[in-house]
Formats: sequence, structure tokens, C-alpha cells
Amino acid sequence: MSKKICPECGFEQESQGFELILKNVPKELFEGIKIRGARNVQRFLICSPFLKKFGNEEWYQLIKTIGQNENSIIQIITLPPENSFRINNTLQHKELIELYENECNAEIYYHKDLHAKIYVASVDEISFAIIGSANFTKGASGNQEAAILVTDLDYVNSIEVGYNTILQSSIEKSVWENSRK
Repeated sequence: MSKKICPECGFEQESQGFELILKNVPKELFEGIKIRGARNVQRFLICSPFLKKFGNEEWYQLIKTIGQNENSIIQIITLPPENSFRINNTLQHKELIELYENECNAEIYYHKDLHAKIYVASVDEISFAIIGSANFTKGASGNQEAAILVTDLDYVNSIEVGYNTILQSSIEKSVWENSRK
């Protein structure tokens, strides 16, 4: 167990492989990737109903770096664009799907009833996951969110199994699009 001091209250706590995140969930996600090295990430799994630009170019570059590594996989499970609630959100969602697919080599899957938010970065013995309320959007940086950062490998592996269960009931983007023709 390692000790960690809360920057807001100064309370010293022992880490047991779990940490509560209440602010800026994307920052915690990308800091975890940055610390471990984006080139070392073997799998980056994203399960989020909504996708929006973060407004942070460094974070996008980390995703792109992972995607450019031929030994890495980026998978995104999200709502189909037509399931977004407002036209502006639908356009931005669709634009980001195309960006992640074309520039980051992400595999895109649609799940029409998706509400889960799961993020897994697999980096051998220093893998981590985040589960909670935050979508993969800029709003998650400023909204009051709640998430759990998991670093205990047994639990990270269990979370990845959960992700894969959702993936099994999802439809690959190309199959989804062909079924709409």
C-alpha cells in the first residue's frame, strides 16, 4: 500500500488500488497515460455514450500516439450518432468518431442503449481503469463527476472483462452503417 496526500485537505490516506475522483476525470485519465507513456499502452478501451472535443491538444496527441503504435489497440464503444439528443451534439459526436477512427486507428463500436462509462489503459503491470459518471467529453473536465480510479490489477482485469461483455453486445461501426442502407 502506498500513501497519498489529498491536495485539497491534506488528509493522508493509504491507497489500496482505488481512488475516488470528484473533479476533472479526463485529466486523471490522461495523466495516468502520460505517466506510463502513451507508447507503452497496449490497449486503450473507451466506453462512453458521448464523445466531444476536450479542448486540450496534448490529450488528443496522447490518443494519437497510442493509435500510431502498431502493437496498440484503441477501441471505442459509443452511442450511434443518431442517438445524440441535440443536432450540435450529433454533428460533433460523428466528427469525433471519424477523427478517432481515421487519425488514431480506433476500432469503433455502437451500442444503442449505452450508458456505461469505462476507461481502461493496459500497460503490463501498471494498467489502470476508471469507472464512473464521466463521458469522454470536455464537460467531464468541469462537471461535478464521480469516478473510481482502479490500479489493483485483479480489479482492472475484472473491469476489462466487463468492458468486453458490453463489446460483445455492441455492433461494429461498418456493420451498423451497412444495416442502415
